[in-house]
Formats: sequence, structure tokens, C-alpha cells
Amino acid sequence: MHLQLQKVLSKEFSGKELKDHEERLLAWCRGYKEKGWPAETPAYILAFYARHLKEEGKKKIFMP
Repeated sequence: MHLQLQKVLSKEFSGKELKDHEERLLAWCRGYKEKGWPAETPAYILAFYARHLKEEGKKKIFMP
């Protein structure tokens, strides 16, 4: 997550709320992965999905 956005969100939401949103974001990303990274995959996912997985402690990352 962008640092400035992270600072703002951490003031607005509880830790559980942030975790819930993060899990929803990862699920959104997984949906595109499961479809085989179709052409309409948002650029955000292609650019940042690996970073989100790394932050979650995932060791295996499969990108297009």
C-alpha cells in the first residue's frame, strides 16, 4: 500500500477493519489470477499483487 494512504487509513480504521479490507483486496486479485490474468486485469493488480502477497508472508508468487 502507498505509505501516505496507509497512514491515513490506519487512523480511520481499526486493525481488524484494515485486515478485512486487505483480505477483500487479495481475494479480488486472486479472482483475476484464477481467470488466467485476462486482458482486462487492472494495471493495479499487475503492478502490486506480488507486493501484497509478500507483505502477507506468502512465499510462492505466480505472476503472468
